[in-house]
Amino acid sequence: MLKISKKVGYALMAIKYMLEKESNTLVSAREICDHLQIPFDTLAKVMQALNKSKVLISVQGVSGGYQVTDKIYELSMATLAKIVEKKTEKACKDCDCCDISDTCNVKMPMNQFSKIMQQTLEKIMVKDLLAQDIDLEA
Repeated sequence: MLKISKKVGYALMAIKYMLEKESNTLVSAREICDHLQIPFDTLAKVMQALNKSKVLISVQGVSGGYQVTDKIYELSMATLAKIVEKKTEKACKDCDCCDISDTCNVKMPMNQFSKIMQQTLEKIMVKDLLAQDIDLEA
């Protein structure tokens, strides 16, 4: 089974937490970490990346924090992953990504798989995903 990265997972958790708050409520990274029991350093980096990409706005100061912007309604899972991971996947045919890239016999199928996954993630909107109660065990 494919898994998303911890950073993407933390981003989704934080966004959902903020969306569940009353509108215009500022939420600190510390509050989110304490409530959701996730590591502060990692979440702080994720929140900064989301702020830089204008998915969140931040207000400095003692009573400051983060707030979700309207950009959330346009955000796909693919874009969210790019924002928080700060890297793009390279196709196998274009790089020496691993120790066996010279002899790998599944480069083309993996490139096709990667393309299909990217297209699928572009279609999944964060707002739609978070609006549902999903049983991930099913």
